[in-house]
Amino acid sequence: MRNKVFIGLGICSVLFFLFYWYEFRTSQIKSSCSDTAKKKAIKNANLPDNTFYVEAYDTYYKICLHEGGL
Repeated sequence: MRNKVFIGLGICSVLFFLFYWYEFRTSQIKSSCSDTAKKKAIKNANLPDNTFYVEAYDTYYKICLHEGGL
């Protein structure tokens, strides 16, 4: 009985880690990179707020994702 509890806890721990690594962490990095890329694209283009160059945004976004480990 005790071994079943440890096996169950081990399986739950592995599933939690996999969810964190592939779902939660990924979505947090993407959200952060989106915000960062927008700010950099607006700042470097000297454009009014809420407007930016798509090419600059894409470049900053990809760089941020790479730095974040995705």
